[in-house]
Amino acid sequence: MQGNGLDRRRFLFGGAAIVTIALSGAWRMLRAVSPVKVVRALRGHRFPGKVRPFDAEEVSRPGKWMG
Repeated sequence: MQGNGLDRRRFLFGGAAIVTIALSGAWRMLRAVSPVKVVRALRGHRFPGKVRPFDAEEVSRPGKWMG
């Protein structure tokens, strides 16, 4: 019975194609949702600027950028 209808082979190949497409779409969605790799910053060799100790009065005073 060879006809133009849907036989077992076409059904299985179609089902396999649909499963493959669905899995690749799910894989792309999972990759998009997953976080990006974390990159660690390298420690600098020295502080860029003058380092000076603060006195207690200077620490308790509000900063110049405070609103």
